[in-house]
Amino acid sequence: MTVEERIKNRRIGIVGMARSGMAVAYLAVSRGGKPFVSDSARAELLTKQKERLQRDGIPFETDGHSERLLQCEYLVLSPGVPPDLEILQSARQKGLPIFSELKVLYNFLSTSSNRELNLLPVGYGT
Repeated sequence: MTVEERIKNRRIGIVGMARSGMAVAYLAVSRGGKPFVSDSARAELLTKQKERLQRDGIPFETDGHSERLLQCEYLVLSPGVPPDLEILQSARQKGLPIFSELKVLYNFLSTSSNRELNLLPVGYGT
């Protein structure tokens, strides 16, 4: 299975709404994936991210992680997310694959057709 096949039409849970989590969400969208972004931070601390996700029709949640993440086919964790979160324990029990963002981006960039792609996160105001 190619990296693109692992993304296209797949429900991808992204845990963490900072720059790298947003970058993975938009990578997923650009390749036909269906991201769901989740962050435990209070909504008022994520105003720019929320506005951008709402504008682009990407579903998300703030103020904690819900069972909705468990409806995804796999999860992608931002570097700052503690690996012992209750929702991640539930995901492991359910057998959901959990990947780091770095693993996802490395796999994507290591394919020959994507080597020239620049995936640096951009400002939320653009």
